[in-house]
Amino acid sequence: MSQPEVLKVSLPEVSLPEVSDRIVTSLRLSAALLQQLHDGMVRRRTAWIAARPSTLQEPARALEHLARELGAESARLRELMAQAQQTLPAPLAHARDLHVDASLLAGHLPAAAAARLRQAAAAATEAARRVRVEQALGERLLRFTQHMQDNLLANIAATLTTTAVDLGGYDRSARRVAGAFGPAATPGSLIDGRI
Repeated sequence: MSQPEVLKVSLPEVSLPEVSDRIVTSLRLSAALLQQLHDGMVRRRTAWIAARPSTLQEPARALEHLARELGAESARLRELMAQAQQTLPAPLAHARDLHVDASLLAGHLPAAAAARLRQAAAAATEAARRVRVEQALGERLLRFTQHMQDNLLANIAATLTTTAVDLGGYDRSARRVAGAFGPAATPGSLIDGRI
């Protein structure tokens, strides 16, 4: 019996500048998506602060869509970085724990391509930083609101229990009667304080 013949499909050889151009495109798209995400988060926070519920739902849907697109672009960028690693010189191409980033790739590119790659990476990094700042601000605002809401409810409950003794009224003989929230006053207490 003969061994079955295995077809080997090889991917077309791609040069590092070509992969770099794809990475630049991906980074620019990521930066644009991050900017849209940042703007949507700012709109949502502004609508939330202004207490306009009708405008809160619209940015949430848009933000979910942007987050999905950003996740897909991030996966595509990881694939491109892995592909770029394979085009690096021999010792770097096969290193398993090598962290491939724009600065590593830029060192192996012509000056113009390296400048484009660095610029796109810097723009994506700055957009990601702005999104992280906006997310932290939103989280702090939510924690503050939750804390204030809890304190407000606790203060209302404390006020009701302390003023419950003062609530109530008087019967037709001008004697104090218990209110709905407090204990009954001592019998014989008149409005003028005499028994």
